[in-house]
Amino acid sequence: MSNTDTTGDGPEKTNINIRVTETFLEDIDDAVRHPDLTRESWKEIAAVEHARRTGESETFSREEILDDDE
Repeated sequence: MSNTDTTGDGPEKTNINIRVTETFLEDIDDAVRHPDLTRESWKEIAAVEHARRTGESETFSREEILDDDE
């Protein structure tokens, strides 16, 4: 159900009651906190984090990175 609060000078607010899983609620929170990141951006971040945790990512030494600039 929903109801609308039209009292006061501020913007109109609508309250809604929904049931979602904790995981989906976290996704909603992330989307609100970081609206400029797309679903693809989040997938890429998750893939990189997974690769690092599982040892499937490439790692470079500080020297290798600095040598690339030359």
